[in-house]
This record gives sequence, structure tokens and C-alpha cells, in this order.
Amino acid sequence: MHGFVEDLRPLYARALAVAVPLAVSAGTNIKVLEAMACGKAIVSTPPGCAGLGLHDSSELLIREEWPAFAEALSRAATDAGLRKWLGQAARTVAEERFSWDAIAGEAWRSYLRVSTRERGAEGVANIRGKIGQLAGTASAREILPRCRAALKTRQPAIDSEIFSGF
Repeated sequence: MHGFVEDLRPLYARALAVAVPLAVSAGTNIKVLEAMACGKAIVSTPPGCAGLGLHDSSELLIREEWPAFAEALSRAATDAGLRKWLGQAARTVAEERFSWDAIAGEAWRSYLRVSTRERGAEGVANIRGKIGQLAGTASAREILPRCRAALKTRQPAIDSEIFSGF
């Protein structure tokens, strides 16, 4: 047992695979995202990876019944080829869909969709210009809060709609 761990990366590095045996899901499954970012093979129940849009035998192994879960975890722990393949696929998905750059890109597309609907062509051009300026001077990690603040001051009514998916 470890208690609170400041940096989980050394523990993930030593793990052959990551088990996520949740019976219910409560919010974002951060441990799954962490394991994916660390390139680990993951075996999860459906609630353990709910809401992340992941697919069985593609980015991880998803098993609903406990005997099948145990068999899949055993297989991931003993089959180095499967472990490597799943880990690489998980890391790729983490980078493509859950990185700061990917999230900032999705925020950008969301702003454009809402701006088109709420503000017309003039609104789209204005938002594109502002976010383009930010993108040129800030990292992806800084863009989302800046865009949110800028948009909130202009039209607070659409703020909750834009950020409901985040």
C-alpha cells in the first residue's frame, strides 16, 4: 500500500498492465487517462472507461463479467506482444484525443459552431481573429482559459453551452 502518491509515473512504469474493475462510474475516469498516457495495457469494466469513447480490443480490453475480466488481465500480464500493442494504441489515443492540444482544438471548433449559430458570419470572423491571436502567443494549456474568459465577457448566455462537454 502506498497512501497518497505525488507522482504515479514510476508505479505505472513498473506495472505490466492496469486493472480498472469498477462496478459503477462516477465522473471522469482519470486513472484510465493516466494509464493511457503512460502507454500501459488496460483491462477495464464498462463503467471503468465510460464516457471516454474507447473500444474493446482497440485501445484496451473491456470485460463485463468477472471471470472474463480476470482472464483478460492475466492475458495482458503474460502476453508481451498484446501488452505492447495495447499500450501503444492507448498512448496514441491519449495524444490524439485527450492532450492539451487536442482539447484546445476541440474548444476552437466548439467556439466556431456556437459563434456561427449565435452571431453569424461577423461573430465567426471576430472569434477566429481573437483565438488566432491567442494561439500565436500562448501554449495550448493557456488558450482554453483565455478563450473562456474572452467569450464570457462578450456573451455569457452561451458560456454554459460551450463548456458543457468539458
